[in-house]
Amino acid sequence: MLHFTKIPSLLFWIRLSKMIILLFFSFYFLLIALNNILDYQANFQFVQHILLMDSIDKVSPLHSRAWKSPNFHGFVYTLLIGWEAICGLVLFLGTAALFKNLFRSKEEFQQAKRWGSIGLFLGLCGWLFFFILGGGEWFQMWRSTSFNALPQAFRMAILILLFLSFFIQTEPE
Repeated sequence: MLHFTKIPSLLFWIRLSKMIILLFFSFYFLLIALNNILDYQANFQFVQHILLMDSIDKVSPLHSRAWKSPNFHGFVYTLLIGWEAICGLVLFLGTAALFKNLFRSKEEFQQAKRWGSIGLFLGLCGWLFFFILGGGEWFQMWRSTSFNALPQAFRMAILILLFLSFFIQTEPE
């Protein structure tokens, strides 16, 4: 017979869910950084096509926005990989802080959310800046049938924003 009196409290499960989901976001960012390092050319070519604007209609007057320098393409891709790695590491620090404070007071657990909140903020800003604003609007990525990461960027921005709204809330007593 199961003894349901030994099931941890609702507070424990809410805190645990925040910690585990934050860990998953950490792994996600670290994994995409690692993938972009190990298979550098796969996404570098994607970034290059976006910056060159060579996959959108040739008659567009916005082609003057294209960045044609291969060195600059490498620089932008390196920034992107750095952003992914930093987000992953900051989110991992946030997860560790939550783990350390899992059974501590409400105030201590709330304070432990600092690094997680920063990591989620950086992640959201990165998706908005690199993909939605930069790639999507400045380089007109949305017009490309071959190189359009806007659906993925939108999905990640919404996931991060939704989780951030849940994450920053104070847990009930």
